[in-house]
Amino acid sequence: MRLDRVYPAENRRLATEILQSGGALISEFPIGSPALKHHFPMRNRIIAGLSKGLIITQAHRNSGALITARYALDQGRDVFAVPTSPLHTQNSGTNHLIRCGEATLIESATDVLTEWKMDTVAKSAGPIEYTSLEATLVKALSKEPRTVDELVIDAGLNVARVSEALITLQLKQTVRQINLKWTLI
Repeated sequence: MRLDRVYPAENRRLATEILQSGGALISEFPIGSPALKHHFPMRNRIIAGLSKGLIITQAHRNSGALITARYALDQGRDVFAVPTSPLHTQNSGTNHLIRCGEATLIESATDVLTEWKMDTVAKSAGPIEYTSLEATLVKALSKEPRTVDELVIDAGLNVARVSEALITLQLKQTVRQINLKWTLI
């Protein structure tokens, strides 16, 4: 993604949310640089370097997510992976990371907090702020516990985006997972 033109275009809303919430968009490329295929691994190196840890929720064996995981490992960052069914060969990269000992198997945000010896996350004094996706998931979960697949269908997004939002909501102590279904706390 370039700073002067968001790529892919469907990330415009996300870029706006990041900026409006006080976040930043950064690039090592000069303004006007085209979004070229070989720029993405270079961008992922920065993402890995800015992170304490990396969670891989979906990854094909030759995916950019695994390139990012390699950068994270090279930079001494923690790498976590959510296992997938062996029948889902399009996501076999996450299982490969776990099998090779390059990633810690996780099933929820609690696993990351336990690994980092952070038993609890202090709740903020003010109201919790949600992104639009998080708010959509909270609304869906206010009716009844739901599986990730049900939430993916409701949100009309891919599993990775919904899983990421659920982990963030778990860190915000808003949701928890019980028997493969997500529910509000």
